[in-house]
Amino acid sequence: MPTFLRVCFIFHICLLSASSALVAQSHTDVVVRMPDGEASLSVRQALRLIADQTSFKPSYVDQSIPFDKKIKVNGSTILLDDLLDKIVLAENLKYQFEGNLILLIAVKKKAPLKNDNVTMKGQVREASTGEALIGATIWIDSLKTGSSTNSYGFFSLSLPKGVYDVRVSFVGYKSIETRLTLAESTEENFSLESAEANLPELVVSPKDFDVLLTTKNTGYHKISRNIFGKIPYFLSEVDVLQGALLLPGIRNVGEDATGINVRGGSADNNLILLDEAVIFNTSHFFGLVGVFNPEAINDIEIYKGDVPASYGGRTSSVVSVRQREGNKERFAFSGGLGLLSGRLVAEGPLVKGKSSFLASVRSSLFNINYELGDNNVRRSTLNFADFNMKLNYDLNSKNKVYLSGYVGKDRNKVGETFQRTWGNSALIARWNHIFGNRLFSNHTFTLSEYSYKTEDPSEISNFIGTSYIFNYTFKSDFNFYSNPDNTYNFGYSSIIHRLNPGDRIPLTEDASVVEIKLSSEHAVEPALYGSWEKKWSRRIETVAGARWSRFYYLGPSNDYIYVNGLPKSRTSIVDTVQYKFGQIIDFYEGFEPRLVASYKLSKASILKASYNKNYQYIHRITNSISPAPTDIWKLSDRYIKPQVSNQWTLGYYRDMFNGNLELSLEAYFKSLSNTIAFKNGADLLLNETIETEVLAGIGRAYGTELLVRKPEGVLRGWISYTLARAETQIKGATVEETLNDGDFFPSDYDRTHDVSVVSIYDEGRQWSFSATFNFSTGRPVTLPDAKYVYDGVIVPNFSKRNQGRLSDYHRLDLSTTYVSRKSLERKFKSSWTFSIYNVYARRNAYSYLFRQSALDPSQTETIRYSVLGAIIPSVSYNFKF
Repeated sequence: MPTFLRVCFIFHICLLSASSALVAQSHTDVVVRMPDGEASLSVRQALRLIADQTSFKPSYVDQSIPFDKKIKVNGSTILLDDLLDKIVLAENLKYQFEGNLILLIAVKKKAPLKNDNVTMKGQVREASTGEALIGATIWIDSLKTGSSTNSYGFFSLSLPKGVYDVRVSFVGYKSIETRLTLAESTEENFSLESAEANLPELVVSPKDFDVLLTTKNTGYHKISRNIFGKIPYFLSEVDVLQGALLLPGIRNVGEDATGINVRGGSADNNLILLDEAVIFNTSHFFGLVGVFNPEAINDIEIYKGDVPASYGGRTSSVVSVRQREGNKERFAFSGGLGLLSGRLVAEGPLVKGKSSFLASVRSSLFNINYELGDNNVRRSTLNFADFNMKLNYDLNSKNKVYLSGYVGKDRNKVGETFQRTWGNSALIARWNHIFGNRLFSNHTFTLSEYSYKTEDPSEISNFIGTSYIFNYTFKSDFNFYSNPDNTYNFGYSSIIHRLNPGDRIPLTEDASVVEIKLSSEHAVEPALYGSWEKKWSRRIETVAGARWSRFYYLGPSNDYIYVNGLPKSRTSIVDTVQYKFGQIIDFYEGFEPRLVASYKLSKASILKASYNKNYQYIHRITNSISPAPTDIWKLSDRYIKPQVSNQWTLGYYRDMFNGNLELSLEAYFKSLSNTIAFKNGADLLLNETIETEVLAGIGRAYGTELLVRKPEGVLRGWISYTLARAETQIKGATVEETLNDGDFFPSDYDRTHDVSVVSIYDEGRQWSFSATFNFSTGRPVTLPDAKYVYDGVIVPNFSKRNQGRLSDYHRLDLSTTYVSRKSLERKFKSSWTFSIYNVYARRNAYSYLFRQSALDPSQTETIRYSVLGAIIPSVSYNFKF
């Protein structure tokens, strides 16, 4: 090559290099201005802005560009390079500058190798208190994947290496977005600020609605203490379980009723947990006040369809209540005074940022006097109190320990001498440990106890009666986050049951009562469980799991043998077998499969189907509709077999009007075996042969549940409707062991129609108003079908059960809360709540009583018994600082 040409070629190369360098230098400083008032724009709009505002022209093939993809920009301007990064992020594109051209080039997608994946783990907490946020969402929109925090605020995501925009959100809190570069496994902790400082409580943005669509369970409700603190209650006493009655498929038998009935089940078919410890009685004041102090509660989850494999032992539902951990940053106090009780909560750091405590106490302010109609007992009184405690300590980033407890007591004095006391207590110790980046473990030991005691030192009776039940539980849970498409949950639990059905001990030798001491009962209930959460595609997900439970009924005990072919009674006992301590009397086991599948119909709707099987080895023995403090518990044995349920659920869930409305529609069918009923006139108190009073049968419950909810705005609330049936069949080998001729009949908890309407109006930062209305079909009741005269007294005759119904139930409640303007500006915040319970004084029937007419002794009259038949206004004062 001639020397001249060589020089020209070298000069040309240098000129190109220099020009390229100049171009590269210039594009790094180019700024693109956003349109006024817009924080996001589409890729199409972004490319047009680049072409209009800069000297660079995008060049691309139409088919490779996601024109409708939305890009978020913080601020009024953005660097050109940053804007291009947002366009190509995780879209299988790359860009390069060629002169004044920006080439957008499609890149063939490669499946990431296993060693290309890294893990992002961490916790999501409340910024001001350090409280773990349960169910917070971590979402990566570019990958259309994410995760949610578990019951301890922990999450783990396995992702390909890269740069991602991560969005963290939780209902009622300000969402945050941050860009993270994941080049290696890392720990990322997030803190969210409460939105209540600027917005009404429980503000849900449209994108937060994704939680409903991504929740894997059917029949699932998560209760916020904020929203249920806004609605009216009896005497302004906030009760989260009473608030749950406004949700579809959940009812009770009426005012003054303890417990809840879920999808036609009895109250003992629900597993009620406080920090994993069983709570056997959920009410104070004979059902009018809940045992859970709302100030101490963090989170409540209800599973009434698909129950996770980690839970078992009940056939209707699981209600998991989590106590707050306490403020890790500063000391704080809150509480309130009402007409019925006062409460106080103290919390704060033991070691700032690492350890905290929470202690709460609530007590009736005075002895509650009520009349029973008899002059001898007009001075009857009732009082209650409960105490919650929780401690936690972060040993290091991988280990955390908790200690929590609860004690609650009621005391009822009737007349001058007769007195009853009853209550729950629980102690819980837990240890969280993280193995590596993807395996989370929680180990829990709980002690649960319920007891009652009756004392009557009068000259006639002169006795003390007692009964108790203890549960000792050890449980280990493991969550393995393999990758965003696969999560494995597995574990082991073991429960030791110990109960005393009842004792009656005379106080003096000349007492009229006879001493009775029933044999205590013992059992061990171990279980293994596991589940696999699999995301098959962007549309299809499944959760497949199983639980294998065993039940060993143990001595010491006397086991009665009855004549074959005859109804069991005291007269048909032919032998007694004595078992020593620890000897196996009877044994049961059950395989409990769980399966839920979801299909995403669109970005705003999803279809789910589930199947669930559960065994229940412990039973409440009562012949009343609503649980009473003196009810006893009974373990499964040779004659009383475990109850078994099989439930199928199909659900449709939809986000409407960009998240302004949520809709869920579920249909279910539940079959039951070994359901328990009792003979007519059953004698259940202090009966050592209780099996002679028990009948066994089958049941079925089916229905449709609709929930429409408006989660945000000045006016928010929901409407729920349930159309359901619950039926029982008791068909024994003999007439004495058969009810209603062996036909199906409505169960005690059958409600055909149930409607609830909840509305909350928040006009600003000072005033809020709420109203709730409930209507339901009257529950089944047994009516007399004949009468006879005995010794001049008319006695009604009852033959077939539950062939009649009480009158329909309906009630309207109103509430308003006022926060002073000065209170909003101070650290000491206070509010007043005014409520009206039963606004139009509806006398809802709790039961019917039948008696001989005083005017015409030959006639029988029906008396409607109502617990609360008047307007009940109330006021309460609340504070925090």
